[in-house]
Amino acid sequence: CPYKAKLKTNLQIHVLRKHTNSEDIQWIYCNHCPFKGKTKSDLKSHIFVKHTDSEDIKWFQCEQCPFKAKLKIILKRHILSKHTDPEDINWFQCDLCPHKTKRKHNLKEHVHKLAIHTQPENIRWLQCELCPYQSKQKTSLNKHIVRVHTNPNYISWCKCEHCPFQTKYKFVLKEHTIAKHGNPEDIRWFKCEHCSFQTKRKHNLKEHVTVKHLPSEDTEWFKCEQCEYRTKHKFDLKRHAQGKHTNPEDIKWFQCDQCEFKTKRKNYLKEHQAAKHRAPEDIKWFTCEQCTYKTKYKYDVKKHIMEKHASSEDIKWFQCEHCSYKTKRKLNLRRHGIPEKIRLL
Repeated sequence: CPYKAKLKTNLQIHVLRKHTNSEDIQWIYCNHCPFKGKTKSDLKSHIFVKHTDSEDIKWFQCEQCPFKAKLKIILKRHILSKHTDPEDINWFQCDLCPHKTKRKHNLKEHVHKLAIHTQPENIRWLQCELCPYQSKQKTSLNKHIVRVHTNPNYISWCKCEHCPFQTKYKFVLKEHTIAKHGNPEDIRWFKCEHCSFQTKRKHNLKEHVTVKHLPSEDTEWFKCEQCEYRTKHKFDLKRHAQGKHTNPEDIKWFQCDQCEFKTKRKNYLKEHQAAKHRAPEDIKWFTCEQCTYKTKYKYDVKKHIMEKHASSEDIKWFQCEHCSYKTKRKLNLRRHGIPEKIRLL
């Protein structure tokens, strides 16, 4: 491949990581868990992150906030992301679209791993050895293997110190801790520059700006390879492909263990079980901060706030192109445009 390196050892590591079959690798195993690595440095990093006691770690402390990290490079990324003015950042700009990023690695990922500008036939797909799943990114494939094919007993769960919540992913635990157990005054809100929207999560702000404020010509569209469908969200494209272009026998159904209900989406199964099979005292209610409204579904709280408490200037109206009809919900606009005869079929 086009890769080149200044050091021979780096080239050897690249060949081992990228071009060596799994059966030809001499794996290095962790003595504490099922982890295995291709190099000694992989194992060393794993032990340091996963199995080193906090009191034995030399932490790298941010001078501007309480953040600390086990690795110096993580602290550098934090400072770049949180405390560096945009005009002082050396941005890495894509030559083919408006995308830009603070990190060279992310630009490479945008161009090569995500294959945003690559023809489908030229994409190097990473295939799951246990099912038909394939991905452009190794991290996505690893997450798939953990989520779908790994025995829960062998997963190193990240557990919340304040409640029974646990997750397979460290970043999810971090988000949960901030959202559910952080003091409101300690929360760093990410605020939209164009409207009153604010959120605790940076990726939610990015998604909001993309959906609400980014001109169509500057939008990075995710396009279906089998039809004309396109979307601003990668997740929506996956849902579309699963719903429209996947053979029924290849679909992984999520089956309710208490009734005959089944669905293609795990979150739908959770919602079903919460609504149909959970005792009222065990339900996690989502409450409105401005009135007594409560619901079992997080999305319903958002809908309620938009309909009952949002000021007119903060509402994005969906306007019909053919008449004066407008609505707060995109789904309602779609329904409005469907002929009555078709709707009744």
